[in-house]
Amino acid sequence: MTAQGTALKLFYEFMPGEAVGYEYAVSKKVSAACAFVPEVYAVRQNNGRGGIEFELISGQCLVDLFARYPLRIKVLSRRMGKLHREIHRNALPGLRTSVSVYSKALEKYPFLHHAERSRLLRFLEDSAGKALCHGDFHPENILVNRAGDYKVIDWINATSGNPLADVARTCYLMQSAQSPRKRPFLVKLFESQLRLIINKHYLKGYFQNRTVPKEDFSLWDLIIRIHRYYESMAEEKAFLEKTIKKAVKRLM
Repeated sequence: MTAQGTALKLFYEFMPGEAVGYEYAVSKKVSAACAFVPEVYAVRQNNGRGGIEFELISGQCLVDLFARYPLRIKVLSRRMGKLHREIHRNALPGLRTSVSVYSKALEKYPFLHHAERSRLLRFLEDSAGKALCHGDFHPENILVNRAGDYKVIDWINATSGNPLADVARTCYLMQSAQSPRKRPFLVKLFESQLRLIINKHYLKGYFQNRTVPKEDFSLWDLIIRIHRYYESMAEEKAFLEKTIKKAVKRLM
């Protein structure tokens, strides 16, 4: 945190300067266009680490509100879904496309036959969109200020693409992403059930009585899992290989 109502997000030393620059540029664009993003001030250096100076949001992460107010999980989750839909109503020029991001993973994933890979790449091209997609939308990246306003942070994975891909990514992160923290089995079981409830009401908030396009959603879920394979921890890779194999068999 810095003085005068600003917060400094510092990147790890191994993060290249262009990654810092990309998040700064994207955050600046989104902040100028949308009210749900903290203001962005400048790129900074701190002890050899790149950083971005943002508006300081006084409040809590949405994930902490879930824990603090369990009886409000339904309302909070549905509002999260509505916020995600609001993000997707925007289109900003100059972003990476989701096609370029996900096609790289499809091209190199070793456990696909040629016909399977071709179908997924064709679906990816045919389903390309121009909506603003966050790329990492989950409760830990949503801040709630004292007035109850939601602010979305961490735009480094932002792309221009199909909103359904972004929704599928969020659903995977909320339901299945693994944590490196070691916890007792019963705690993990409780957390998994809680995540299912949050995801259910997030989807209700996002679609608001509209029918979920199940076939397209299933294909996006498969593509998201293949992409996740290259950014996940070792503990998650075995789970991903298993679920990807099942999905390919069912959908192809």
